[in-house]
Amino acid sequence: MTATQQVKAVSFNRALLTLATLAVTTAGGSCQSTTTDDDISTACHVYTYIVNLQHELNGLRKSLPNDEEASRKRQRQYTIAAQLAEDQTQKCLIAAIAADAAEMADSLRREAQAASQRITDGIEALQPLIAEAAQAAALSKVSFKMHTTPGANLDNTAVAVRLTPNTVEMTKCLEKDENGNLKLNTKTITRQHHKKLKVANKQQLTKELLDPAVKLTTQASCDNTQGEWAIWGTAAKSCSTTTPTTLAPAIHTPAELNGKAQITEHSLFKNDNPQADCLSPDEIATATTPTEKTLLHSLCKALKTQMPTATPTKLQGEDLSNSPAVRQVAQGCLPNFMKKSKMEQRDLDNLKNFLKTTYGESAAAFQAKFKHLVEEAEVQVYRDGEVKSVKINTITTPVEQHDALNRLRSKQVATKLASRQNPATTDQKESGHKTGEKKEEQNKAECVATAEDKCDKTKCEWIKEKSKCKVKGASAVISAVIKAPLLLEFLILA
Repeated sequence: MTATQQVKAVSFNRALLTLATLAVTTAGGSCQSTTTDDDISTACHVYTYIVNLQHELNGLRKSLPNDEEASRKRQRQYTIAAQLAEDQTQKCLIAAIAADAAEMADSLRREAQAASQRITDGIEALQPLIAEAAQAAALSKVSFKMHTTPGANLDNTAVAVRLTPNTVEMTKCLEKDENGNLKLNTKTITRQHHKKLKVANKQQLTKELLDPAVKLTTQASCDNTQGEWAIWGTAAKSCSTTTPTTLAPAIHTPAELNGKAQITEHSLFKNDNPQADCLSPDEIATATTPTEKTLLHSLCKALKTQMPTATPTKLQGEDLSNSPAVRQVAQGCLPNFMKKSKMEQRDLDNLKNFLKTTYGESAAAFQAKFKHLVEEAEVQVYRDGEVKSVKINTITTPVEQHDALNRLRSKQVATKLASRQNPATTDQKESGHKTGEKKEEQNKAECVATAEDKCDKTKCEWIKEKSKCKVKGASAVISAVIKAPLLLEFLILA
């Protein structure tokens, strides 16, 4: 390598080193843009952080999903389609999908309710912590000034000096950005970077308050140790007396008299890892009472709440056959499985394979088999002031769902009754007519007496006006074969 090449190589390496340094610096600066436990060092910091936790939990509770409607819509449509289907296997398979959709909707609602309760418990656990932090922050903000009329002659031997507190401005305790979001030391608060929970030490709140001091002007004769606090006799023993008017009392505010932050740290997570599980109440060693342990544990569970999700089962064989709800309902209505009181593993495997194949290997295959039974099928509902035929997939309310189901069931019951009461074939109809005619002819042959005492009253009746014995009710009774269809037709039309 030539000298020129060596120079170029060194320059190139230096350039790489410079870029690497810049990258590290930038990364470090980026890390510093969010908070850690080290950013909480005052009562105001504690108050700000805990209030921010409350804002976070309130936002999480408001954002909990309420979108079970997608599953409810599928449940409605497939329940109606199952009632409409005529083939037993199709009816069963469609009903199983409706059951799966209902389970998905119920599951999402249960998870959302449980999450909401955990978050509510966490917010309640924060309330005493917020109150204590607010007290500590308020005390830390208290300062004093000389009263506008600071002196009073108490008697011939004493003069008093009084102070008055400055206005406490808690708004300055909460640092916010231009969007109103809380910040700590001008940094964005990132809870996931905080390993412990820092709270106000409620047993030591008074230490947050500064020690007010008044400075008195004396003659230049004080030669004892300066800057150290001692009993009054020691602090002023060598100072010459002077007239009270020259003492000129004034507020003295050295830094050492400021209040001291009283902060307690609690470990809420295993190994102080915010990504890990919560410690049990008994494992929170820094809490001093069972109630405090329970509250801190509730807060941790709230902070660990995951947003519940419920994605509807894909309408294809692989996914539907893996649904416990689909398998359970299908097992109860498919002819090959419904009579089994106990399902062996082989039966379960056969059921799963049957469902996978029958529903279709893909979404397209499923659509080809079931689209006409669900999306394209029509039922009757009362809508816009009249009964009309509508597609099943346009039914979006529970009222219309039950309206459609009841109309379907009524129609199906009427059809079944008609099939039972009407002879199914021409031969059966003719046989019924012949049986009735034969019975009537037989009765006529027996009702021919010309005297009332000879007329058989069990099968015949005596017509006094005509002095005749005739078949009982022959002129008024309509045979059941004729009456039943007429009655059914009347009920349907009504």
